[in-house]
Amino acid sequence: MKYNKIGNSGIQISRVSLGTMHIPEPANWTQKLKLFAAAHERGINYFDTADGYANGEAESFLGQFLKQIPRDQVLIGSKCFFPRGSSPLQGGLSRKNCIHAVENTLRKLNTEYLDFFFLHRYDYHTPMEETVETIRILIDTGKIRYWGFSAFTTFQICEAYYTARQMKVPVPVAAQYAYNLFNRSIEMEAAEALNRLNIGVMGYYPLAQGVLTGKYNKETSEPTR
Repeated sequence: MKYNKIGNSGIQISRVSLGTMHIPEPANWTQKLKLFAAAHERGINYFDTADGYANGEAESFLGQFLKQIPRDQVLIGSKCFFPRGSSPLQGGLSRKNCIHAVENTLRKLNTEYLDFFFLHRYDYHTPMEETVETIRILIDTGKIRYWGFSAFTTFQICEAYYTARQMKVPVPVAAQYAYNLFNRSIEMEAAEALNRLNIGVMGYYPLAQGVLTGKYNKETSEPTR
């Protein structure tokens, strides 16, 4: 397995990672746990989740996986933003929600810290200063090591980065974007800003959710197998 340095950090991250967006029900975790263990044995060291994946079960699954391996051998990332309930307090990037989300995530993962904490989307209702100050709190209390964002526009990238610089908070080191042969929109806008600010890219949907594997019938869009 080959590794790359990620953004402004000293972290060496495997070029291939595993995510948990489509983790099945707990009754079917056994085979998935074997898959994750095999991936770790072959050198994959980054595993990704989010508080909203599988209605929160994805983080619990990853917590079961972490019981099987030394914590210092892997990198774990999670995210928050999307609503987890009907209350307006159960979503977004406010100080209240970010801290609650991270604490809940750590409990489900059975770990004391996240290596990466991502702002899952941009929050138009919360000042960036509040979110960045919350990042400072989470870093200072040892609950996260590094932070980043997902699917931000160029303006939003710069706002997050320079707000952190102005507030003397560690700057974001990583960003997540859909990136594959069908979707290369990151190259048209965000890539230059990310490169100039030395923010690493973690691409997701590399096979366009199965389309590039030939899984779907061209006429009906139904899976061929």
